[in-house]
Amino acid sequence: MTYSDTTGLDQTTGNGYGAAGLSDVWPHVKPLGKSLMGALVLGILGSLAGAAQPLMVSRIIDTYGHRSLAFPVVALIVLLTLSALLTSMQQLILERSGEQFSFSLRSGVIDRMLNLPISVIDANRRGDLVSRVTADVATAREIISQGIVELCSQSITIVVWPS
Repeated sequence: MTYSDTTGLDQTTGNGYGAAGLSDVWPHVKPLGKSLMGALVLGILGSLAGAAQPLMVSRIIDTYGHRSLAFPVVALIVLLTLSALLTSMQQLILERSGEQFSFSLRSGVIDRMLNLPISVIDANRRGDLVSRVTADVATAREIISQGIVELCSQSITIVVWPS
């Protein structure tokens, strides 16, 4: 009988790279739920503010020479500032959440590796074990801090972008 843990190493032979499932990652993501939802809301609002900018530019062009440009120009400046502020706040939340996720996942992987039998550690190259803690966790961090929320908020941009 073989047993594969979250390091991807088979406990019996020390070989193989099993894939971690959502159930392995969920305990590290669950505490970040509110932060990720907040970042998603900020991303959606930022996307909406960004989508309204071309409409304001269009209004400025249409009213040039006919009416005062004060309101459309001020509205455009407010939209640009709001979009930048929302995006910055979203990035701050995502980066902090990504670091928390990365720390939690690394701690779990290191804890798991410290409890591996010596035979498993001897059967693997040290670089492979270190790679699990550094490169693989960094890749997972990027997915959490950029991929998921950006996918959702940018989908909103595509849907509402004026044609």
